Amino acid sequence: MEKRKVIIAGIRGALTSNIAKELLIFSFFLLVSAVFWFLKAMNEDREEIISIPVIYKNIPENVVITSYPPENIRITVRDKGLNLLEFKLRRTVKPIVFDFDNYATKGYLIKVGNAEIQKQLKDNLPSSSSLISFKPESFDVVYTRGKAKKVPVYIAGRITAKSQYDVTDIWTSPDSVMIYAPQDVLDTITGMYTTSLSYHELTDSIHFKTELRSMLNVKPVPEQVDVHVNVEQLTEKSLEVPIEAINVPEGKVLRTFPTKVKVTFQTVLSYYKHVNPNNFIIQVNYNDVVNSNTSQIKPNVLAPSIIKHMRISPEVVEYLIEDATEP
Repeated sequence: MEKRKVIIAGIRGALTSNIAKELLIFSFFLLVSAVFWFLKAMNEDREEIISIPVIYKNIPENVVITSYPPENIRITVRDKGLNLLEFKLRRTVKPIVFDFDNYATKGYLIKVGNAEIQKQLKDNLPSSSSLISFKPESFDVVYTRGKAKKVPVYIAGRITAKSQYDVTDIWTSPDSVMIYAPQDVLDTITGMYTTSLSYHELTDSIHFKTELRSMLNVKPVPEQVDVHVNVEQLTEKSLEVPIEAINVPEGKVLRTFPTKVKVTFQTVLSYYKHVNPNNFIIQVNYNDVVNSNTSQIKPNVLAPSIIKHMRISPEVVEYLIEDATEP
């Protein structure tokens, strides 16, 4: 306890010493200087490069843009530092908007010139700002009016569930989209694919939006779809299933010992009550038996895809071929 008091007293003495007082005074004046410097800098004219989004509106569904018009225009603007800071924080400058209705009668090539871009930029900038330069200074929009066709949507990528869970269904909404493209391109397309999806170790159902994979000179409507992934927990179940003999020629009988096998498997909870022996096919093929050099054979097992991690007991059965008795 005494030692602690000594340490506290030492710290208190250090804080009240002349050196500590001088350090505090120095820090105060340094902070004041920094504030004045910041205010002075914010009051001076500065140049800043800013990216302004470009929006294209009223584009008809059958219009396919075949060029790559800019999504942003980079401008160099001069203003007071404080105004530029406010712009960056609040994004007060509106996007540039090009209305297709204003160009629809000008053929399949729209030329957006320097004067038009500059006018929209100046109209959208605060009155205190000066526009120094912008890029691109002009650009072209090339388009065609495509033919229409409805095609299914396919999911690309890989989606898996965690152990003891299963992905029972994946679908998109809508399940098909209208596409617009030149006729020669349209004839080659049988479906649209989503962008590559990657979801793993899922333990619950999910849904999300995703873009359709872009294709040159092809415009899907809509360009996004909802993806639904149904995930359910697995549970274990066992059933006894009879063995069926197949391809047995007339006059012969193929018997197995035992006549049934125990099938143990996993399935999702929603399907658990509906699984019965009729969902399984356990077969011994006569052609395999006659070509076998042993008295045992492994049955062939067929089951629906909803059945997971299946095993049978016993794995091999004995068999006997007899002549059929006359009725």
